[in-house]
Amino acid sequence: MGQIDIKVSSRLKTLAYFSSLEDFAKAHNRWKYQQLNELPGDELISKLTNLVSLLNTHKPVIDVAKYFEFTVDYMDGETHKMATNDEEIAELSSNGLTYLIIVSIYIGLINLMRSDTNVKLAFCVDEFDKIDSENSILLIKLFDEQGIRILSAQPSGNQVLALNVNTITCLCR
Repeated sequence: MGQIDIKVSSRLKTLAYFSSLEDFAKAHNRWKYQQLNELPGDELISKLTNLVSLLNTHKPVIDVAKYFEFTVDYMDGETHKMATNDEEIAELSSNGLTYLIIVSIYIGLINLMRSDTNVKLAFCVDEFDKIDSENSILLIKLFDEQGIRILSAQPSGNQVLALNVNTITCLCR
């Protein structure tokens, strides 16, 4: 496995109402920290009125694919590879590497929203045993480092994976 660098960026700031939303948030924070016992002043009311007007005009519908972009740089030995969409990611390397990249992007986005990293999450991972052992072990470590527990059913019972997880439950017929 080579070196992987993943960058995810947001274009949410290009939404027509984003600057008004940002202005309202700043005005609200100023009021919240300075005037807790007072009703909102003209500035905050004006920012809220402007924001409501814009939201009524632009009806916020966010197409995630339009407003988030990513770049994956991958060194496969001496060969540099780059991907900026899902088709290009699929062409980078094995299914295991593609899976690692996709999971890394999801974890990054989840961690942006998760305010408390002590909160443990659980992910269901399908067909985990179809990823080669080296990439599977990397995925297990990545999940563990991020405080994410995985649930995965594996009819074949991969022994290498079994040695790298804390808990195994066997269901028999």
